[in-house]
Amino acid sequence: MRIRKMNSFIGLLIIGFMIMSSVAFSQMTARGLGLAGAYTALARGVHAPSWNPANLGLPDNPNFTFTFIGLDVNMTNNSFSQGTLNKYSGQHLYPQDIADILDRIPDSGLDLDIYALVRGLSFSTGRFALTFDVITDAMVQIDKEIFELIFTGNEIDKTYMFEDMDGKAWGVGSIGLSYGHPIEVEWAQAFAVGATLKLLYGGAYGQVDDAKVALHTERFGFNLDGNYKTTFSQGSMGWGTNLGAAAQIDEKWTVSAGFQNLLGSIPFNKEMQTDEGYFNGDSLTIMAISDDDEEEDVLVDSVWTVKGGSFSKNLPIVFRAGCAYREGNTLLVADYSQGFQNTAIVSKTPRLSFGTEWQGVSWLPLRMGVVLGGRTGFGTSLGFGIHPGGFVMDIGMLFRGFFVPNTMKGFALGLDIGLELN
Repeated sequence: MRIRKMNSFIGLLIIGFMIMSSVAFSQMTARGLGLAGAYTALARGVHAPSWNPANLGLPDNPNFTFTFIGLDVNMTNNSFSQGTLNKYSGQHLYPQDIADILDRIPDSGLDLDIYALVRGLSFSTGRFALTFDVITDAMVQIDKEIFELIFTGNEIDKTYMFEDMDGKAWGVGSIGLSYGHPIEVEWAQAFAVGATLKLLYGGAYGQVDDAKVALHTERFGFNLDGNYKTTFSQGSMGWGTNLGAAAQIDEKWTVSAGFQNLLGSIPFNKEMQTDEGYFNGDSLTIMAISDDDEEEDVLVDSVWTVKGGSFSKNLPIVFRAGCAYREGNTLLVADYSQGFQNTAIVSKTPRLSFGTEWQGVSWLPLRMGVVLGGRTGFGTSLGFGIHPGGFVMDIGMLFRGFFVPNTMKGFALGLDIGLELN
């Protein structure tokens, strides 16, 4: 029996779901998002711990800052844009259309990323900062061959292997105490080192350890053979550190660099559970043969659970280095970011970010930027602030692709509301 091809409407509906529900960019504040992530040399006050705590020790650090609420929601996928959905929605898909859709998916598969951060009631005073964060992180990888089967149908007497499948999700609460200390040097107007000590609490963690499926199609049926392994656990108290250094070379130039999550880990040792299973079936059919005859389909499956055990999870280490240049009312900034593993928020692929902020109207700064590399690939950003008196509200948006709905493959949105007193 030949497996029926899925019609174009259902296929496009799946693409649309992926665009809307996929999510991932590194931890950022709203101002940092507006500058495409080029914020390491500019972050001050309550924002400094997320980028480089050494900035707290620079002379232009505000006397007091307070965040009522900070929210970062980051969404992206690596294949489809809204324009793809608009182009093919409601249309009959010709072979060249299907080829175009499949060509947009890398050989490694479709990546869906989710990352969100909520910060509230955090503050800095002088060289100290105390921050409260809740972070969620999820990523899903779907084998490209699944989409080839959906859009092109199956061939007779062919084996389809689905191996490039992965998934991870976890949530972490964080309380961070940061300090920046100035040190006199001859080569700069100001120099500082800083550190953040974080108390971490692991909420829940789940991951797909292994998932493989082989589908072999025959003339009157198909064979299935697959296995999987998943792990779930709840965490307890852990710790982590950020370290960095920063310098104001002169009135125009500032440089800053540091490591995030350099040391520390979170133990996951509560209600740990590992589920393993397999399934196998020969000459399976979609429909039962008749009410009187015995079912010819035979599907054998088994699932077993192992409870107990523990493991530790390190937050992903990130190295950041940035510089900022001021000329009148204009700021020019650049960042280099390097992760050491692939997650929804960091990548082993280096990332370069460039941004500019215009402060011609002091209470209405305007921002834009561009990012290259990392999990984002190519991205653009826009942002602005509303700063009457000591009140601060910043909004930033970072897009995977150009900031045009038809071309972007996801977005990040940041909002910060607080106070800044100099």
